[in-house]
Amino acid sequence: MERGKGKYILFSVQGRKFAIDIGRVKKVEKDKGNSLGIVPVEGAKNYVIGIGEIEVAQNDKRLIPFIDLRKIIDVEGLENGQDSSTDDGKMVVEEGGSKESGESKGKEYTVISGSADDPRSGEDILRKRKIFLIVSLKNDYIGILIDELLEIFEVEENKNAEIYPPPRGSPDIFDKVIVIVAGMEGKIGDTKLGWREKVFSINLDNLEKYV
Repeated sequence: MERGKGKYILFSVQGRKFAIDIGRVKKVEKDKGNSLGIVPVEGAKNYVIGIGEIEVAQNDKRLIPFIDLRKIIDVEGLENGQDSSTDDGKMVVEEGGSKESGESKGKEYTVISGSADDPRSGEDILRKRKIFLIVSLKNDYIGILIDELLEIFEVEENKNAEIYPPPRGSPDIFDKVIVIVAGMEGKIGDTKLGWREKVFSINLDNLEKYV
C-alpha cells in the first residue's frame, strides 16, 4: 500500500471507529445462534471467545481463533493515551476436564467439550454482537468480533485525510490514526463523523501476538 494512501473497511466498537486494510479482510461473517460452531478454549485469555472452523477461501477450511476486540482495547482510555490493553500471551491450556484436540495447518488448540450453552463458549457475548471480520495475519487467520460494520473508504493523505502516529501509550495494535478532514462532507458514505473524528487503524501483524 502506498504511504498515506489506501482503502480500509470501517467498523465500530463501543462507539469508537476503527479501520483495517481491506486487503487483509477475507470475509464478513454474521453468527446466528453460534452457526459458526465456535467452541471455547480452556485456559484462554478472556478476550478469546473460542475457535471454529471456517472457509477462508474456496475449498480451504481452517480452524481459527475468534477474539473480542472490546476486551483487548480500552476504548474509553484511547483519548487519554492510556494503555489499558490486556497483556499479550498465547492460549494457555490447563489440565483436567473433558477435552478434544483440534489442529489447523500448524496450529493446535485444546478445546472444552460441551454445548454452545456453556457460559464459557461466549454465548452471552454473541447474543447481541454477532459480526466477525475474518482477517489474514502473517501465518494464519483470525475472527474479530465487532459491534457494527460501517463502510469501505479510501484515504489519501493531504487530500481527504491527515495521518498521525498512534497516541503515546496506546496499544501497539494501532499503526496510525486517520483524521478525515476534507471531501467527505462530515461523513464516510452513510456514516456520520464528528468534527475531525479520529479513526484508529489496526496493525494486524501486531494483533497476531494475542493469539
